[in-house]
Amino acid sequence: VKDRMIYYEADDGRICLVFDYLGRALIGSTDIRADNPDDVSCSDEEIDYLLESIHGLLPKIEVTRDQIIYSYSGIRPLPASENIEVGLISRDHSITTLEAEEARKYPIICLIGGKWTTFRSFSEEVCDKLLCRLQLMRKASTQNLPIGGGAHYPTNERLNDWLTAISQKTNSSQERTNLLLERYGTKAEYILLLERGMPKILSNTKNYSEQEIQWIVENENVI
Repeated sequence: VKDRMIYYEADDGRICLVFDYLGRALIGSTDIRADNPDDVSCSDEEIDYLLESIHGLLPKIEVTRDQIIYSYSGIRPLPASENIEVGLISRDHSITTLEAEEARKYPIICLIGGKWTTFRSFSEEVCDKLLCRLQLMRKASTQNLPIGGGAHYPTNERLNDWLTAISQKTNSSQERTNLLLERYGTKAEYILLLERGMPKILSNTKNYSEQEIQWIVENENVI
């Protein structure tokens, strides 16, 4: 699939995806209720389901279990919904307000759903709701504010200058500097400072270093 994604409907009506991930095809996902997220794993039944869905989508391409490199499972919190198929529960985020009452003199603004890709727009919606209740006007917007590795990201015209400057500062090759820029944005500089031109490449990987993992653990709230 290269840089493209296949977005398709399985035979039972639920939506599945196939897209490129680190040079492989990542296939997902399933919808199964779980009582305890610590007990979740990718089951044989789920693997069979995904393989069958791929066969229905691309019948001339053979995809088999022995081609699987790894599998994983995650939990997505959804609004409480009884007696409804998991696949039919809304994935949209929403805001619910519990107004003040006699036993609780203040309202509670409840944020429901949402995900990493929509957190900024969701945050702005919440702020707008709060400002309205407080009868205040918005003074600033973060809509066009670069954050994380996007902050101070070099333009195409300045890319070579940025790569040269950071490579010299960290004693790294321009190839390594460019790779980590693509991977982490301008935060690549901090990892390159740890590597100092000598990345300790992890076994079974092409170009991931121990210093990268160290920086991620120390700075990205890994639990």
